[in-house]
Amino acid sequence: MEGRRSRSNSGVAPVDNGDSIKALVAKHKAKAVQKEVEKAEKKQAVTEEVKGEVPNVGEEESNIMTNLTFEELGVCPEICEAIKAMGYKNPSKI
Repeated sequence: MEGRRSRSNSGVAPVDNGDSIKALVAKHKAKAVQKEVEKAEKKQAVTEEVKGEVPNVGEEESNIMTNLTFEELGVCPEICEAIKAMGYKNPSKI
């Protein structure tokens, strides 16, 4: 069966010079590109949506965070000691 092609009603095997394969590959490449474009557009839409949901931290809230100590943030005592030994007193804003 190897190398066997189906025959048309006329009994002559159809000639395939590779154009149908090239067309099929091009079709699948176009589909893949379209999926990537849609994926990128969806990711962009989600990113923009999330940006709209992120609240701005006011200056007052920011000052509260910088006045906290490492202990108040729940850092374990051993690490707090090491941080103080390094000369740090309060955490900085990230």
